[in-house]
Amino acid sequence: MIGKVPVIAVPVAIEPERSGYYALGLLVAYAKIYHQGALCDDFCFKPIRPFSERDIDDWLSSVDFSRPSVYLFSVFVWNHAISLAVAQGIRRRSPDSLIVFGGANIPRRPSEAIAFMNAHQVIDVLGLGEGEETVAEMLQALAVAYKAFGKLRFADLSEVKGLVYRKPDMHSVVTPSRERIADLDAIPSPYLSGVYQQGALDDFYMIYTEMTRGCPFGCTFCDWGGQILSKVRKFGIERFKKEFEWFFQARAGIVGLCDANFGMLKRDVDIADHVVDFKKRHGWPRAFVSSMAKNSADRVADISVKLVQAGLQTRLAISLQTTNEQVLENIARENIKLSDYERLLAVYRSHDIPMLTELLLGLPGQTYQTFSEDVQKSFDWRVLACIYPVMVMSNAPMGDPQYREKYQIEVDDDGYAISAASFSRQDRDRMLWLRMLYVAFVQQHFAKYALIFLQVEKGVLAVDLMSSLIRQTESDVANASGVYKDLLWFVRFIKGALSDYSKDWLMVSWNHEEGVALNDKLVDIYQQLFAFAEECYGISVTRAEKDALLVLQLAACNMKGRGFPENIPVSLDIVAYFKQFLGLVSLKNIPQGFRPLADFPSGEILLPDQLVRKRMGFHQTSTDKAEFPFRIQGLESL
Repeated sequence: MIGKVPVIAVPVAIEPERSGYYALGLLVAYAKIYHQGALCDDFCFKPIRPFSERDIDDWLSSVDFSRPSVYLFSVFVWNHAISLAVAQGIRRRSPDSLIVFGGANIPRRPSEAIAFMNAHQVIDVLGLGEGEETVAEMLQALAVAYKAFGKLRFADLSEVKGLVYRKPDMHSVVTPSRERIADLDAIPSPYLSGVYQQGALDDFYMIYTEMTRGCPFGCTFCDWGGQILSKVRKFGIERFKKEFEWFFQARAGIVGLCDANFGMLKRDVDIADHVVDFKKRHGWPRAFVSSMAKNSADRVADISVKLVQAGLQTRLAISLQTTNEQVLENIARENIKLSDYERLLAVYRSHDIPMLTELLLGLPGQTYQTFSEDVQKSFDWRVLACIYPVMVMSNAPMGDPQYREKYQIEVDDDGYAISAASFSRQDRDRMLWLRMLYVAFVQQHFAKYALIFLQVEKGVLAVDLMSSLIRQTESDVANASGVYKDLLWFVRFIKGALSDYSKDWLMVSWNHEEGVALNDKLVDIYQQLFAFAEECYGISVTRAEKDALLVLQLAACNMKGRGFPENIPVSLDIVAYFKQFLGLVSLKNIPQGFRPLADFPSGEILLPDQLVRKRMGFHQTSTDKAEFPFRIQGLESL
């Protein structure tokens, strides 16, 4: 063999920060120290440089294709197709190179892995599961084969556990599975090992690391621990502290922790304390992002309050996915006890910390009714619900053919569950419609204040009102005229966004012309909303109450002719009224002494100076300052 074989990691995605550079860095860092660095005698590990989809041509032109090399890819949902496109470009330029794919999006069930290989002939090897030891042993076997035969492709990798490889006839072979790495500290930090190109990660808006691997829970929609209920393994804290200093020197904006359950371990408090102390001393990082544990309420509360008070997080997330007991049983999930959840809410409210949760849409056993009940509970708690359609991941228990058959789960071409035994495609479409209406009304504040008032004072449940609007819109197909035409136009417009919406995007947006039309209709929409509620539920809202709510809703949403700061007089002190809700755990538990809106004197609505980039855009584009909905002084955490 003449010279060393290049090993080239290929971290590519829409944006470099999402390219799998961390996973690939771990593979290279471990391979370089494997057996005291023996692989470095036969391979040249090229410095890793993450790149974006728009830079693919430049990256391909920068690579030396004059000799066969080993190319490593780490693929997730968001960079799967892009990685395959780059692999095709490599194969056209270097037919004798070895192309290796691994990562969370690679199916690990043998039959599915072989089907994946058959569908993607450009790939030579698949890594299944943890890749550090697998890649190192694969390179060791390749070195022997290359010395003997002068080829990288179609080498005999039968002795390497945890992969799929091709024989010369292009048939695929699955090797025995590999045990997970017991001692994670045997894996060097890619950041501290110098595997990245100098300056390649400088000024990243987010940079990632991990303190643990594994998850003891078996949720069927998740592949973090679902198939094997994996034991949680730990990296050393000193490694994290050294990485944190490296991140600071690289001027990364946000540090993201890839752990499944941060806050589950006692030492997580020490980790949070280190991050908070670093922030106090250096004014960095801008934020610290993690997935919080769901079974350690007191420790999670302690950590969360510290991070928020240090300016490292703005709101806390504890995901529920659903609150329906039968659906939870179907997905093998045990949620945090609702009593503990409400106790956490009380703690966070006492520190003026907003909370959010995640709900899933399309779970086995779910119906429109159970989904609407989940959304209603979130509304009652005043916890922002981020609602995601269920994606059936190949390595999750939900991806098992027997599981899918049991619950009659139908999946579309993108992997999303579109029907099951408990819900039809039409049911799912209505759940999506409710989801988008919730986003507009509550998350984007188009009717948030009106909905709270109508529920608390008039007994009209917010989600029931939204469902009634959907039913009314479905029955009023022509919508050519009528007393609710502008309101139903809005509801129908929200449904129209489903035809071209991004399934992972949680906001409703408009182009300029649509924004202008919406602004012109806002007053009529709100007036018709009150009229619809009065007719549908037999309630009565006074003129003074409607006027005060209208002024507040317009203050939060109307984009035309606004200047900040702004002071708006109102006949009833609507801000003081809603401040009564700030400390409440649930809208279902209104305390004695609560004052109805009609009892308040006149007041004013104050809007502080705030950034507005897109006056007709109706969606947020800045992570630093809220643009829409506008901030109402005194109601920021409502």
